[in-house]
Amino acid sequence: MRSHCIGSKLIPQQVKEGSAREAWQKEEIKFEIERLKAILRDSTATDLEKSIAQSQIANYQELSVVTARPPAEWLQQMYLLAS
Repeated sequence: MRSHCIGSKLIPQQVKEGSAREAWQKEEIKFEIERLKAILRDSTATDLEKSIAQSQIANYQELSVVTARPPAEWLQQMYLLAS
């Protein structure tokens, strides 16, 4: 099955698993957050662009908090949200 995600095509085979994959993903997130912050600092960016950038930064920050939690706590939180 082929992946339609461009990012997955750029990841070398040895990075697709384990801690190397996690490190790769963290760097991608850092890069994306910095890109979004640059949009917020850009005086020519529209209010809509800045709003979208801020929303995406919040999503990345939330994602990094969820993935940093131990699995048991994360699973428990998901169970509580579902009930």
